[in-house]
Amino acid sequence: MAMITIKLLENEYEVINEWEDLTIQKFAKVQQICDKAPKKLQKLLGHVYLGEKEEINEMEFTSREQIKTFPKFYGDMLEEVSNIPKKVINQIDYQARQEFFNTYLLKFAIGSLYAPVDIPEVTTEEFKFEGETYVLPKKRTVLGEEREMGYISTIQFTEAADLDLYMRDLDDKNYSVLANIVSIICLKEGEEYDEEVCLKRAEKFKDVTMDIAWDVFFYLGELLDTYTKAILRSSQEKLKLRMQAQLKRQD
Repeated sequence: MAMITIKLLENEYEVINEWEDLTIQKFAKVQQICDKAPKKLQKLLGHVYLGEKEEINEMEFTSREQIKTFPKFYGDMLEEVSNIPKKVINQIDYQARQEFFNTYLLKFAIGSLYAPVDIPEVTTEEFKFEGETYVLPKKRTVLGEEREMGYISTIQFTEAADLDLYMRDLDDKNYSVLANIVSIICLKEGEEYDEEVCLKRAEKFKDVTMDIAWDVFFYLGELLDTYTKAILRSSQEKLKLRMQAQLKRQD
């Protein structure tokens, strides 16, 4: 981990600076803080996420929002992602809070409320956790043939149902279930899905870092997109065959 070190009141403290420093469990707490952020600040962060400079420039803020309301949120964020005591944070003025938030914590807030803006394409193929290796199934054997994204073709009913439920929880901004999703998607080499095993593993996976969790999340998005396109192609082929059959009958 590469957390940054800052000095406040003659003491040094560590602050989380990258997704690889942030665990799923910690991120879920950050998300809860962001979900309670002032609505106008959430709107501002939305414009930042979308790159809407004109909308940002048109927004107006009261002195109370700039000096007290927003800085309180910045302090709550800082407290959660650092080992700085609350009594020390209470001594940081609003300008310093805003500067620190914009420099180091902005991406976590945007990632919590909308989506991460600084995550590259999926690169994780496997990761080690507590001495064990877990694999992201970019390939899976289907009827003796190894296929890219073949995972979707061999998924079991319970596995699919659990993934569906956890994805719905994500839609409701319950990011704690990322640990469950990682435990379902990333198994040991040759391991088959077992609901009880994965539930127990998910508790441990709360300490998996968010760089891995985001990779699994976006991989699952690619997986579902591939599945949807496959279903669409299948439907189009069936429609084409029906139309051809109908034309033959008419002839």
